Amino acid sequence: MERIFSFFLSLVLAASCAACGSPTNSDGAPLPENGAGSSAVSGSDQSSGVQNTPEGNTGAETGGRVLVAYFSATGTTRDVAETLAQSLNADLFEILPAQPYTAADLDYNSDCRANAEQQDKIARPAIASGCVVENWASYDVVLLGHPIWWGIPPKIMRTFAESYDWSGKTVAGFCTSGGSAYSNTGLPELTEGAVWLEGKRFSGAVSPDDIAGWAEDLHLHAADAQAADQLQVSFNGHTYTAALADNTSAAAFAALLAENGGSLTIQAHDYGRFEKVGELPASLPQNDEPIDAAAGDLILYQGNNIVLYYSTNSWTFTRLGRLEGDLSALEADLGEGNVEITYSLAG
Repeated sequence: MERIFSFFLSLVLAASCAACGSPTNSDGAPLPENGAGSSAVSGSDQSSGVQNTPEGNTGAETGGRVLVAYFSATGTTRDVAETLAQSLNADLFEILPAQPYTAADLDYNSDCRANAEQQDKIARPAIASGCVVENWASYDVVLLGHPIWWGIPPKIMRTFAESYDWSGKTVAGFCTSGGSAYSNTGLPELTEGAVWLEGKRFSGAVSPDDIAGWAEDLHLHAADAQAADQLQVSFNGHTYTAALADNTSAAAFAALLAENGGSLTIQAHDYGRFEKVGELPASLPQNDEPIDAAAGDLILYQGNNIVLYYSTNSWTFTRLGRLEGDLSALEADLGEGNVEITYSLAG
């Protein structure tokens, strides 16, 4: 189970800015449409004619646990990134290209540079010299932002992904687009060892409250970052240890426990004479698959119900973990009818 990372989501108005270079202006231009199947990079996101010079800051100044890293152009992605950093009290880092994109480079009606890069499977546009995240290892959570070109992230995002060790990090992507859906195509495979949470697409007219709301829904809250690969599951005076699954659902469940002081008590009822099911206080990301559940399995059902199996059942749902050790008395320990079950982070 990858490390589960946590932090308090506080709506504050100050954030550490860690761009490797500062653009001379941000025009805040509205984001053009670039729906799925669009023939190019309309919706590109660079301020025309702005020359970014990677002098001064060369990385994160404060070494906080949360980093918002983004590539922007017209300023649309930058605006979202800045709002996220303010909402999360996170460090902010701008990914600057070694060769800034001009208006001609983004003219999707021509044989432009951006078109050529997006259609080249091995393209890796260079990042500006000195544009490096310092204290990279200190970050537990990285939010990656970018526009959508040709239905996927600009290829410079792959350059950035290949530049760092992602082991043990939690990653959530966000994009800005007038029409295309969210995409992180090409990035998860380049960030080996990271846990990816569900990403989000924002339009150019998104409100700060909607941006902060998405960050809150990621369930990345807690007092301290911690390794969480086990739970304690207690009921009727009995306590079992459970191993968490290695997926974003289990990561979000652990974070939900952490933000609630490390444990949650669920009022569960019996269903079908094979499971105890109770409603969670928040919905979690789903990773549904066909599962032959057995006694001891912890299952997420429909995103907001946690199920503890004491017998067998087959269905499509999400695995959260499994009780360990001798389970021969599990059904008797749970008892008949309703039961109060407490799920706690171990250690």
